[in-house]
Amino acid sequence: MPSIRSAAWVLLASSLVAASAYAQLRLALEPPERLVPGDRASVVLRVRDPGPHPMLVTPRTEGAAVELARGRLQRADAIEGADGTLEFRIPIIAHEPGPATLHVQVATYQCGSLCRAVEAHAQTALRVERGE
Repeated sequence: MPSIRSAAWVLLASSLVAASAYAQLRLALEPPERLVPGDRASVVLRVRDPGPHPMLVTPRTEGAAVELARGRLQRADAIEGADGTLEFRIPIIAHEPGPATLHVQVATYQCGSLCRAVEAHAQTALRVERGE
């Protein structure tokens, strides 16, 4: 008759094997090269290994220099590359000279033997320069 301790070890080992079946989302952000007040631009978000499931992208900013033109994007807003990478364009508006930070949260599902919710975060610095 198996002991409770051996049953716990089997459960832990199977959890670790199941967890390793899920890949981590890999995010990359590309800010615009230059921003001046009044610019409307996009920060490019690339999601590698996204899987086929629904996806929600929620950006937010810190600082008064930049405003988001759109608060949420979905998988349907992405352009899919030949390698399966999803590319989102996060629209921003530059308001005043100074620094800002763009934070992006990506939520989706990944499935192995079971499905689970997966989140990933990325951030990038933005700087609005004085217009000339």
